[in-house]
Amino acid sequence: RLSFGPRTAARVRRWITEGRFDLLHIHEPAAPSVSLLACWAADGPVVATFHTSNPRSRAMAASSGALRSALEKINARVAVSEAARRTLVEHVGGDAVLIPNGVSVRRFAHAEPLPGWPGRGGSLGFLGRLDEPRKGLATLLEAFSRMAPHRPGLRLLVAGPGEADLSGVPDSVRDRVVLLGLLDDADKVRVYHSTDVFCAPNLGGESFGIVLTEAMASGAAIVASDIPAFGAVLADGAAGELFRVGDPDHLAERAGTLLDSPERRAALSEAARAAVRAYDWDTVAADIAHVYET
Repeated sequence: RLSFGPRTAARVRRWITEGRFDLLHIHEPAAPSVSLLACWAADGPVVATFHTSNPRSRAMAASSGALRSALEKINARVAVSEAARRTLVEHVGGDAVLIPNGVSVRRFAHAEPLPGWPGRGGSLGFLGRLDEPRKGLATLLEAFSRMAPHRPGLRLLVAGPGEADLSGVPDSVRDRVVLLGLLDDADKVRVYHSTDVFCAPNLGGESFGIVLTEAMASGAAIVASDIPAFGAVLADGAAGELFRVGDPDHLAERAGTLLDSPERRAALSEAARAAVRAYDWDTVAADIAHVYET
């Protein structure tokens, strides 16, 4: 995930020199990777977007001095969320304009469900890195294991890269967890349209939640952990249900309530489609263009 060192630095310098760009827009310049190298090599206007959300880190604060020569070359700063802006202020200093990550609402709005989904017995969905603990799949699997014995037709659709650990799922319901692996863009959209309730059980470390805006654009009924970033995207529960982070019982309760209430799911779907318009690229691109003009 990180690319650093003399060879990479030389390639970045060559790319910038040959590109003769009027403006350079980089992402996560504080990470020891290509964006930081681009900052050092740039000699024109630079816009930087900050995504990271972390609790106060002594290591990041200590390294801010070494980064300053690069960060001082940034002419405009963008943060994708209040959490990302706060991380920037606490670790590096300065401030940023808030512009969220964009989503192509039209691309997610309509799609055929996967064959046989969502099914008559109800279905839950998950999309994310399966072997990344903070994505919270373990919490969802535990919640499903508690729900499935009482809901004979309930299935869980899981998509994303990595290996999922199903050892904690009882043998009697393990075959109802369907693993799709890494999907192309078209099938990813279909996953959002293949579930009755889409679950985002992330444990933390998220500054925004692009998976939520994609699900919202698809009109999914969402249950998400109540981390601050997700609460902000879901309008504090108006566009999706929130459950206590890391609590499988609360997740099972909220998901079960939605499975039993088509009317509530329809209302959340409508609210999600309305709320996600603020994140559509038509809106976000105009805000970014204004930063470029400035």
